[in-house]
Amino acid sequence: MSGLKTILVDDDYLVLKDLRSMVDWESLGFSIIGTASTGKAALKLISEKAPSLVITDISMPAMDGFDLTEALLKDHPEIYIIFITSYADFDYAKKAIELGIRDYILKNEITPQLLTEKLARVRDRIRHTENTAQLNLRAEAARYFQDLPASLPEQLLHQSRFFYVITMQLPFEKLKAHFGRADKVTQELYDAASQTLLKQYPRMMLFTVDHLLIAGILPSEAPEGLPSTVGSRICRSITGSMQPLLSQRLLIFYTPTQITLTAFRSLFEKAAHFVHYHSLLPGQDESLFSLTDADSFVPVNLAFRYDLLKNVPTDAEPFKEALEAYVSRLSNHKDADSLLMLYHNLVIQLEELSEHVVSPEEKIYLSSAEEFCSCFAELADDYQSSRKTHSDHSLSPVVNQAMQYIRENYGNHFLNIQMIADKLQISSGRLSVLFKQESGKTVNEYLTGVRISQSIYLLENTNLKIYEIADRVGYKSSQYFSQAFQQRTGMKPLDLRRKDRQRGAT
Repeated sequence: MSGLKTILVDDDYLVLKDLRSMVDWESLGFSIIGTASTGKAALKLISEKAPSLVITDISMPAMDGFDLTEALLKDHPEIYIIFITSYADFDYAKKAIELGIRDYILKNEITPQLLTEKLARVRDRIRHTENTAQLNLRAEAARYFQDLPASLPEQLLHQSRFFYVITMQLPFEKLKAHFGRADKVTQELYDAASQTLLKQYPRMMLFTVDHLLIAGILPSEAPEGLPSTVGSRICRSITGSMQPLLSQRLLIFYTPTQITLTAFRSLFEKAAHFVHYHSLLPGQDESLFSLTDADSFVPVNLAFRYDLLKNVPTDAEPFKEALEAYVSRLSNHKDADSLLMLYHNLVIQLEELSEHVVSPEEKIYLSSAEEFCSCFAELADDYQSSRKTHSDHSLSPVVNQAMQYIRENYGNHFLNIQMIADKLQISSGRLSVLFKQESGKTVNEYLTGVRISQSIYLLENTNLKIYEIADRVGYKSSQYFSQAFQQRTGMKPLDLRRKDRQRGAT
């Protein structure tokens, strides 16, 4: 574990030597990364190395400890400073307190035990302060990226850093599992980075936006090397430390050069579609992407012809050809949202037409547009085959009637399995077992699928308000409807409507 970076400042070489050898700094959680004999030299070193702790003498030529502290706290208010002095004078202590110094040590009283106890207390304070600051930064930075009022210090906005957008491949799998994992993925990434990256780069910015983790690393904390290789060195550092802690393959999107947070936000807004697309379909071997490679986003302004699915039992080729052309177009535009919606609608409509679950198995990861098309081409073939042979996918009259009743009454807020069972004159327990056995899903899962499918149609083809659509498809509140919609589709209802309007205006 790397310790808290520490710099010692004193114009007396023997004092510096004694301080270094008096205690076991590493076991106490510190790492001495440099020493300086003048205030000016210390200021330069601190700007380059970004330490967490500075222990400095007060009385030094040219720039004394007070002048050094004033300069430091102006640009680096987060640095913890301890004064060390030969003067047990109240005036010195008083001035130190006025400057915001919380600790000072008298040279003539210092002992290994005293220094050990002092450093242990300081270590705990610094870590508590840094943890609190990191949590506040995570919240405020997320608000800043969502265009909400945020209180970020000007210094953080204009400091140049190397920025990295970190995520895991979120493959198309069973839709519910895919979107149900989004929050867990975000927390998994943040926890892994907290355990590793924050210890390597304690001054880094670390926050989350949607399911993405964003890290901003100061040049002073970056590995040594040529400017052109620093970014790739950090990428290797991130992958090497975080990947062993993660459940899926790590993907990193980076800025080749250091930029400010303000500039990065503009770049991120432009490249968000690029990040989301490659998170879904990263390719077999790709795991590293430059954000500057992203083109301006132009959404696809053509809807897919879902009506072709109805002809699949007799001729699946028109559907396959249309699917390949449409996915190719979405892929060229890096239109991740439309790919997600296409996936969702194809799954729902194939399930409704075939009356059984046709979602890909969770073990199937779609890494490319070609795999996406192949997957649904195979599902179409399965559907065609089941219709031709009337095989085991045929449903009993009871389950068929239950599905029909749901499709006719999904708008009823009170619709539940007991009401359906009463209508069919069967026990709810028996209906639950039969429905699950024959369709592969529960009654509630099928009901939710029908409601979400109908709400998508209403969002795309009417001007009804969100709460009106929620009411029409059987949800008592628009909030609950939005939650169910996002869990099933990965998108909020309002976002889908905005995207559809944007497509129509293009």
